[in-house]
Amino acid sequence: MLRFKLGKYMFEIIGQKAMETGIEMAKEPYNLVYVQTFELNGTPVQRTIGTLDDINTPLIFAVYTSESQAGFCRFASIEAGTGAFAKGDDYAQTSVIHFKLGRFILNAQRNGMIPVIPINPYSTKSRRGDVKRERHLQDKSRPTRGVGFGVDAPQEACAHFTPRIAEYLQTTSDQLRREYPTVIDVAFVCAHVFKNRDIAVRGNIFKIGLRSHDATREIEIYVLKYTCHRTTRRNLSPLYPFVSSSDGACIPVLIKQRTAGDDADDDDVTEFGTYRNYIPGFGAYICKMFEYTRQLPVELTVQNEEFPKLNEMYTYIGKLYERLYPADILNAALDAKQVIFPVRTRGLSAPPISRRRQRQRQRQSRSRTSRRSI
Repeated sequence: MLRFKLGKYMFEIIGQKAMETGIEMAKEPYNLVYVQTFELNGTPVQRTIGTLDDINTPLIFAVYTSESQAGFCRFASIEAGTGAFAKGDDYAQTSVIHFKLGRFILNAQRNGMIPVIPINPYSTKSRRGDVKRERHLQDKSRPTRGVGFGVDAPQEACAHFTPRIAEYLQTTSDQLRREYPTVIDVAFVCAHVFKNRDIAVRGNIFKIGLRSHDATREIEIYVLKYTCHRTTRRNLSPLYPFVSSSDGACIPVLIKQRTAGDDADDDDVTEFGTYRNYIPGFGAYICKMFEYTRQLPVELTVQNEEFPKLNEMYTYIGKLYERLYPADILNAALDAKQVIFPVRTRGLSAPPISRRRQRQRQRQSRSRTSRRSI
């Protein structure tokens, strides 16, 4: 049985199937994974929002893998007018599945543990076929807004860049450094591995707890530290290795109010597998590693080796994000071995970034010793 305990819920993977109707017909069909939510005592959680037919039926939701977000799992909901996947009020954060649950789903997929099912398992029929129109994405209790949490309408938003995106990101990074200068802790969340026919991404997700300059607010910024490279060369020019350094680049992937407690990260999950709170007010500062080329300003795509095309649809934009605050804090904590790793990491094991550094230092030390002896 594919069950994963997270906070006060137990999430059970029911099965997977190829999406037969809906969106992005230029792509291959999305593979949907269906998950049912239970209380810890085994009682099925019931839907409390939705159509009249949905209310008081077992809560089953669909998850898809987002290639533009380097394989993060996202909550699947269909927009009524276009039939596209709905993103909510924040393109990158509203629909992202809790990273630990996403890691569990990706592991199960990669290991061939999820059965293929012929029909979707919703308790009531979805008018859009394999995906429902989920009202959960309109839940106004989840976004955090107000003084110290960005602005209502950021100048740049994920999927809506202008030629000034680099300037905006640096300004936002500087703003966060000023407003939240005090480091509370740095903790490992889980590993993240994603591979398709074009790209292989491998890294770790960490969360950095930060306190405001006036000690009235606390936030957490989740950062993916990764390396990536092509899995095929195809007919693309210029070729680009997609490896920023031997230890990986960084990109912020979630920003939220800090949740206190020993199991705070686990508890901060909704019954739909998404995060219970997030901060949308910093706009494109939280975005993704790859972007649809057609959605980018031409300055980022024409003969620019820093933003190479991944395939016919996507361009790599990770260079924009790799040095934003608090990447320097994460790197310093890793160097000083001050990152908090959980005692129990079922399904969450981390590739040994810090150990790799240690081996590099050992080789450098041996080299220096050898030179001295000569």
